Amino acid sequence: MALARALAIEPRLLLLDEPFGALDAQVRRDLRRWLRDLHDRAGVTTLFVTHDQEEALDLADRVAILRYGQVIQFGPPQQLYDHPKTPFVYEFLGPACRLSAVVSGGALRVGAWATAAPEGAPTGDVDLYFRPDEVEVAAGDGGIPAEVVGMAARGPDLRIECVVEGEGLEFYARAPLGVTPGASLRIRPTRSAIYPRTA
Repeated sequence: MALARALAIEPRLLLLDEPFGALDAQVRRDLRRWLRDLHDRAGVTTLFVTHDQEEALDLADRVAILRYGQVIQFGPPQQLYDHPKTPFVYEFLGPACRLSAVVSGGALRVGAWATAAPEGAPTGDVDLYFRPDEVEVAAGDGGIPAEVVGMAARGPDLRIECVVEGEGLEFYARAPLGVTPGASLRIRPTRSAIYPRTA
């Protein structure tokens, strides 16, 4: 009703501040689709405020990510997701894995594992970021050693909890993977981002 009243006066700008905050996840998803369709039909510029990255990525033509009142990054959702400028933006836009690494002499190293560093990567101590679903289990010694400490199945997917270089990490794989808690395996990010070490 509040939205209908706001649209009745034919505003040039509509501000929606956390409109779905008190709703359960399924209702939020349904209302996102409805709101996007309504927005497209009404043609009203809408400023949608949310702490839910899924809402932001699903609804927006442009996303502005703020921190301490400052715009950190602004652009189309997919552009921000593919090219986050800072670790804060990376972590805000979805689940993230982080490992301590070093870039030196054109190589990226996590412990004893090394691979070519991406062009333009910062040098020295860095943080290697990747998404939990952008990991593959590597054959032989072609990946980062990991010890499995727990796992949970979600339909055809597995959530794997492991320890890598003393750091806890969780990634997703397709079942069956053929490993159990206590097993050792090697993992390799299929896509990643590298930032200078902040702490």
